[in-house]
Amino acid sequence: MSKIYTNIDGLRDMTAKEQAQYDLLKTPLSKLRIIEDIAIDRGVTFNKNNYAENQYDSLLARDSNGQLTHSIWSKP
Repeated sequence: MSKIYTNIDGLRDMTAKEQAQYDLLKTPLSKLRIIEDIAIDRGVTFNKNNYAENQYDSLLARDSNGQLTHSIWSKP
């Protein structure tokens, strides 16, 4: 089980339902939806045909400050 932090309980184990929802976020389709939402918010043109599923993690990578690091997110 993964851990979760809440303001009410502090750090605790996820319930089975929370774990299932968390695991769904790791699917390629879920990652693609997150990438598409970020692209829309940032005004970036994103063509999913230019990226393979194994590249989704690199598109979602963040630095220690929480900033996305892939060059696609940098505006000229």
